[in-house]
Amino acid sequence: VDPVAMDWLLRHSADPNTPAVTSSALDYLIGTYLRTARLRECVDVLRAAGGRTRYDIPGVMEVVLDRADLLAVLLDADQGLLAHHFPQLDFGSSGARRLLLQGGTLLHVAAEYGAIGCARLLLDRGADVTARGGSGQTPLFHAVTGDYGLEVTRLLIERGADLSARATLPGHYERPHEFVECSPLGYALRFPGDEFPGSNARTLELLRDCGATE
Repeated sequence: VDPVAMDWLLRHSADPNTPAVTSSALDYLIGTYLRTARLRECVDVLRAAGGRTRYDIPGVMEVVLDRADLLAVLLDADQGLLAHHFPQLDFGSSGARRLLLQGGTLLHVAAEYGAIGCARLLLDRGADVTARGGSGQTPLFHAVTGDYGLEVTRLLIERGADLSARATLPGHYERPHEFVECSPLGYALRFPGDEFPGSNARTLELLRDCGATE
């Protein structure tokens, strides 16, 4: 995805909210695109053009965009967002994996998108680093499958993430009936970035250096 090309298309009458499809361009981008710096650029371009998303939920978009300044305002107004679980987050799969954010907290979202500023803010405000998402996963599981999550992985470990936590999670996207029981390291090893850009080699090294086991 190229934010420059996207901007050109939008300025030449492309519709970011095409009525003929069930998901908007923003829904698709947030739900499926690889976690790179360009993701946030593209989200900004689409929103500036009036793009809408069903994920425009208090706290969620602020975390996806890593806008800790805006998230802080929301937390000041509603401290309950820290511990809230979001069942409507039917997105989060990236690369080869099928794990979604359904039932996760804002810290799960921050881990998924490598949002280091928001992750640090949430933890400073008291977010639970061991909170379980809808599949039983802690935030760490979302951070470890790509080096985009390296800094969040390091932060979660520093703040007490359980490297031995285990969960039974959806596996490879080409095997819809596959579920794997694993630790964060075991899960990360299943998605090393060979099929898609975004190797997690440095994240794997960090996990092992910190004593993680499969």
